[in-house]
Amino acid sequence: MALPVQTNPYITEHIAFKEQEQAIMKASLLLEIEGIYHWNKPLKEEIFDSVRVFCATHHIAFGIRVFNSDAFWQDRECLTQLPAFHIYYKDEYEKSFYCEDEPAIMIQEVLRDFKNSSQKQKTGSWWPFFKWPLKQKVPVVSSASSQY
Repeated sequence: MALPVQTNPYITEHIAFKEQEQAIMKASLLLEIEGIYHWNKPLKEEIFDSVRVFCATHHIAFGIRVFNSDAFWQDRECLTQLPAFHIYYKDEYEKSFYCEDEPAIMIQEVLRDFKNSSQKQKTGSWWPFFKWPLKQKVPVVSSASSQY
């Protein structure tokens, strides 16, 4: 009689964590995070320290800027509170998150969504990309057919 094999939950959690870290490091050159603060309040950089340290350890570009709803549609349409953070992937806005959110989880969601959308585009038909060397009809130009 064989006993069921169980894997240590700490090992499975550690493996999942390492896979998450590897995916973030692989995409780190394509990621950028911006911290946004209220223009009328003094800047407290310690609020952004947890995300700044995360970005530094994962080699992700990080910057801080003032809230500007006139110049950035992301500020106007996506934020509900300040301070906040925007995630950009390949220089395009993907998601916003706040100080109480975990940056690794938010980045993982962005990468998962991007991977799912790119797989949907790839699963289309292969037929339009493959072209047979077919004979093409060449229009015949004659001087008799185009008289004015």
